[in-house]
Amino acid sequence: MFDALTEADRKLLDGRGIVAVDLSGFSMDPGEASGAFLDYLNRRKIRAADWPTVSPDVQSWATEANPKRYLDIAAEWRRQRGEYPGWVVMPEDRRQVLWRYTKNWLSHLSQISPADRAGLGTPLDLDLAFELAWRLERCLFPLTGELAAFLGEVAAKYSDATLRLPEKAGWTRKSVFEAVADIRLWLLRHYREEGLIEQWLEIRRAMEDDFGRLLPEHRVKLRLEEALHALFRFDPVEAKRLLVDWESNETLPLWEAKRAALVAELGETTTAHSILEASLSAIRQQVSLNPVIEDYTLVSQESVVMFLLLAVKRGMALTKLDSEDSNLLNELSERWNELSRYKCDPRREVASLSARLRHRSDGRKQETKAHSFDLGMVSKTIHFGFDEEVVAAYGLLRMYEDIGMPYRMEHTTFVQAPIESTVIRVRPYSPHWALANIVRLGDTKAADGLFDREYLAGLKRDEVDSFFEIYLPAFERTIGMVNEPDWSKAKTFKLLAKTLPEVFSRLCYKCSAEFRERLVSALSTIYGSKRRKVFAGVRRFADRLFDSM
Repeated sequence: MFDALTEADRKLLDGRGIVAVDLSGFSMDPGEASGAFLDYLNRRKIRAADWPTVSPDVQSWATEANPKRYLDIAAEWRRQRGEYPGWVVMPEDRRQVLWRYTKNWLSHLSQISPADRAGLGTPLDLDLAFELAWRLERCLFPLTGELAAFLGEVAAKYSDATLRLPEKAGWTRKSVFEAVADIRLWLLRHYREEGLIEQWLEIRRAMEDDFGRLLPEHRVKLRLEEALHALFRFDPVEAKRLLVDWESNETLPLWEAKRAALVAELGETTTAHSILEASLSAIRQQVSLNPVIEDYTLVSQESVVMFLLLAVKRGMALTKLDSEDSNLLNELSERWNELSRYKCDPRREVASLSARLRHRSDGRKQETKAHSFDLGMVSKTIHFGFDEEVVAAYGLLRMYEDIGMPYRMEHTTFVQAPIESTVIRVRPYSPHWALANIVRLGDTKAADGLFDREYLAGLKRDEVDSFFEIYLPAFERTIGMVNEPDWSKAKTFKLLAKTLPEVFSRLCYKCSAEFRERLVSALSTIYGSKRRKVFAGVRRFADRLFDSM
């Protein structure tokens, strides 16, 4: 048994990546001990794959502001989080269970008044804010209602080093600091998605002040968030600079892989491919040293990096798969089949959510006619539902980001149809998020559908002007970059030059006069450019702009 191993034996096994396990706790008989151990592993595997378990004595729905129930649910959520198997993206069946036991509390806590939030006390407010936001991240659902304000208040309160924590609070100074860092990262994501630039910058400054104290994973998450923020501000050059200047950390191969995928999207495919292969190798080496029992973190990361590697490899091929890529696909497919026991296959998760956006669950379809933006043009629209599909649309956008999926490479698009299916559903609630995804994809057809006549009719002038405050500087920057003598720099802005004119040709009808004047100036620069053809639909843009004046 274990005690019979000498120190030299143990070192030899460790050196070969073999983990010695003491089975004497099961039985002194080797056969019985081995059998009991295998039964134990099987039970643990099932429990992990069936996460979360729900305590029957805890009320998992909210009815009113009740301190006792707040304490109970916070403790239950903390227990469940502690048992999380570590999926990068939760499998759909588990995500549905978590959502079922979260959405009622989401409705309740997203509407809680500032006075009620202030009355929660220390550290219950931190418990509720942190645990609910963590669950929403797992459910692929954004912050809603007053949750961003709630999280902001909690982050400000607990970043105060003079705050006294009650004894037996379950928190230490270190764990509170780490929780605040997580909350700030969730807030950054929310503010980026909603186009709230000033709020994003405020949180970003607070995190940069604490950068030296952040955990390595918090640091790479912040750097990736900065690059994504640049993309959402339509500044691919700045995004690329942030990713290239990234301080590599080989101990965090998943984040290296997500960086690589964005690098590939921005044109550095060879570099990206090299990073992805190194990341996959590093993760597999760790998998070989750590048997999978309850913790699926490494195998889940492996499955995601495989997914990214295949996407970049396909993008580099430019055309349909050659024999080398076919061999890679076969190899990865075999491994995904092995990992299916742990529910680690991002292909299935993407396909499942995408399917929910293509079809109604009850099979009923309502077909209506909708007038196109240009008079005289009529198109048909199929309505597929509301609440559940809005949740699925948000989920798909967040899933792509959690995986790190590149939207496109120079001659290849990966997510066009799925992204197109999300933007109309997300538009009423998060118009900036919808447009940012369209521009990132370089999809003029989707841009054409996003700002249709019906949608614009419901917008007020101040709402349209708020769009211009974000988008017009990006458009002016795009024009300047496209006119750069060095085409290697200019081509980074081709997608923006392709999509933004269509956006402005629609918004110009309802914007203020000062923005129209800037558009006229921008249009004049385009017509004077030797690269005018890079700007798609510029004639239509000119016609609509002058019609609006």
